[in-house]
Order: sequence, then C-alpha cells, then structure tokens
Amino acid sequence: MDELLTKDNIYYRDLARDLAEKHVRPVAAELDRTGEYPWGVIKALQETGLMGMWVPKDYGGAGAGLLNLCIVVEEISRACGGIGCTYVVNALGSFPIILGGTEEQKKKYLPDIASGDKLIAFALSEKAAGSDAGSLKTRAEREGDEYLITGDKKWTTNGAAASIFTVFATVNPERGTRGVSGFIVERGAPGFEIGRREDLMGIRCVPVNETHFKECRVPSSDLLGGAEGRGFKHAMMTLDVARPFVAAQGLGIAQGA
Repeated sequence: MDELLTKDNIYYRDLARDLAEKHVRPVAAELDRTGEYPWGVIKALQETGLMGMWVPKDYGGAGAGLLNLCIVVEEISRACGGIGCTYVVNALGSFPIILGGTEEQKKKYLPDIASGDKLIAFALSEKAAGSDAGSLKTRAEREGDEYLITGDKKWTTNGAAASIFTVFATVNPERGTRGVSGFIVERGAPGFEIGRREDLMGIRCVPVNETHFKECRVPSSDLLGGAEGRGFKHAMMTLDVARPFVAAQGLGIAQGA
C-alpha cells in the first residue's frame, strides 16, 4: 500500500513503527497489568519529535497534519492500544486551543504541548451528558477578572497525568448550546481536584478520572477564544477532527491482534 502514501507519510510511519517496536511493545503487557502511566514512552516520543507533531509550526510543533497523526496512532496502537490512547488524547485536548484559542492562548500553551513538557486532557463529558455539550451541568460564573467553575466531569482521559485541561461549562443554561464556553484550566488551580480513577477492562495504562471543580478560579484570559458562548462550536469541531483518531487506534489494535 506504500504507493498510496507520500514520502512524508512513509517517514512518519517508519519512525513510529520503529519507536513502537523498541519502546512500546516491550512494556505493553506490564503496563496493562500494573496500570502505570507510560512515562518512558512519552520521553521516547519527545526525543523522536512525535510528541506534539500535530501542533502548527508557528507554536513549536511539526505541523504534520491529521493523516500523519493517524498513521502514528495506528503504528503505536498496533503495539499497545493503551499507549496509543495516552498519546492521542493529547491531540484531543489541544485541538480546542489550536482551532479556537486566541493568539495569546496559543503562544502560552501550545509550545509546551508540542515539546511534550506538559500533557493535556479534554474535559467535556459528565454523568448525565456524554458528548451532548448542550446538556452540561457544570457552571461558570464571571466574577471580576475571573470565572468560577463548579461541577463534576466524568471520564477525563489522561486526567491523572495532564498539566493542562480544556474544560467546557455553561455560562447561561437557558441558552442551551449557545450558553456553553470553553476554558483552559491548569493543574493546581484553586478549587480543581483530580478524582477517582476508573477501573478499566482494557487500555489500563490510561488514567481515566473524574475531575471536580469547586468554585475553581480561572483567569478570564483563559476563556477559550476570548468570548463566551463559543464552547459548543469548539467542542464539536474538536470531536469532528478527533473521530479518525479512534478509527486509526482501532485499526492498529486489529493489526496487532
């Protein structure tokens, strides 16, 4: 099938395949058994330049594009679906900033994501609202130059490992989807807690956590896109971009079976 791939595609495929055989496959079974996070693989991804390859060049990434990202996810997932997931959820978490962030937000957060120095998570789902961002119960209220976020998120993939979170909350429940806004929340923000980790059947090296916001204080400068009411659009744009990642992960797992 190489005739369908560009030289760039083949470069990323071979780079990811070599990394997977050297650094992923040898630890896959042990990490699935223990549930430990694959920090060693993350370091290898940093060293090869694959970590954050999807981030635009202007912000420190390779600007490699979605097809190359899917190829890398496929190759890593062929050796371990869990490690493939830990890798690609960083893309999921960062695309709201790439697609909808202000220039200041992109300059502040994307270089550390591109280098792999900081990991990121996507916090949308709740107990009563999966990807239905119009039904979110998490609230955000403006108070001076800050927002106070209150609510609970479920299934925050990468929760225990991430330093940055893209979080979605409603600023006006009466407006439905038009009342949803996105926020960039850093670990350690006042009122932000990482909660219980899910006990998964598979991909056990992936920390999937509850995340809790108890009047969590977020600077207004970290309102995603700099304006209220854009969160639903940002979330849906991100999910549209991310759907091929899931297919690539599944394909890789099937090839490795």
